[in-house]
Amino acid sequence: MNRTSEQLQFGLRDLELWADRLLEAARTMKVVSESGEKIELTIDTGIDVLGSMIEASMLSPNKNFYGDLHNLGHVAIACAHVPDDRHLEALGVMGDVSTAMRDPAFYRWHKFTDNIFQVP
Repeated sequence: MNRTSEQLQFGLRDLELWADRLLEAARTMKVVSESGEKIELTIDTGIDVLGSMIEASMLSPNKNFYGDLHNLGHVAIACAHVPDDRHLEALGVMGDVSTAMRDPAFYRWHKFTDNIFQVP
């Protein structure tokens, strides 16, 4: 995505990389901090840490490494019709919290992100 009007620049490969890293963290129950330290995801706090990582909140232990999968996934779907902004069209319904649930892709996207929490 390279949409200058929304100041968005990321690629689908970024989403794939972040998803792989989040799935690996869920599988191994370990995450990498910004300093490179391995942090164990415990039964008591692991779901909170993983949720912070998926949402790229300020509580994420390594925001740059784990990215912003959930939110930028919404944006990628919302920009699918014109990813490079050449026609200056607005984002699709997935790009706005007040309309996102109107897009059937919303439910598939949320199922995908929710499944990260279900990794065996």
